[in-house]
Amino acid sequence: MTLDGTGTGFYLEPTAGYTIGGSDIQKEYVGGYPVEQKVKGITGGVGAGYIFPGRIAFNIGLRYKRVFVSGDPSLNLLSLHVSHTLSFRRRNE
Repeated sequence: MTLDGTGTGFYLEPTAGYTIGGSDIQKEYVGGYPVEQKVKGITGGVGAGYIFPGRIAFNIGLRYKRVFVSGDPSLNLLSLHVSHTLSFRRRNE
């Protein structure tokens, strides 16, 4: 929902969930073999953006997410997205 309630304009978007993931980037070598990094934990974040008015509503936004894990690796994610909204309206009978 947008801040002014019209469906276009500025919006804030809280996020919460649980993340399970891994990376091809090896952290260190144990016994001559690379160790794969894995991350899992509770995730929280916030996003903000703007939805442009029009028939095909374009959306541009910025999101920050943090995976709360004990130890290493800690995961912070900052992303920029550009998208458009597809609207499927109900038929009036």
